[in-house]
Amino acid sequence: MNKMKKLLLLIPLILLTTRSCAKCGMSGLEFWPVGKTISKTPTLMIEGYSSSQKIIAGLNQQHKVYLRAKDHTVPLQVQEILKGRLYLTQAIL
Repeated sequence: MNKMKKLLLLIPLILLTTRSCAKCGMSGLEFWPVGKTISKTPTLMIEGYSSSQKIIAGLNQQHKVYLRAKDHTVPLQVQEILKGRLYLTQAIL
């Protein structure tokens, strides 16, 4: 019976570990602030994780960065690139 309790406790731990490792293989971009309106002097952030870190590193080099609204396009400049743990890279614009 004691072995059965250990096994039942171990199964959720394995599932949680597997699930978090599966997220490591994903990629994607997140943007801040979220919404359709920004202030007149905004600070914008784009975060890339896993294989999308290459996109962040290539902003204003291989990848143009701009805001578009109706018939206006405003180019953005990368102010800083921040590399973090857990396969995260951020660009401050």
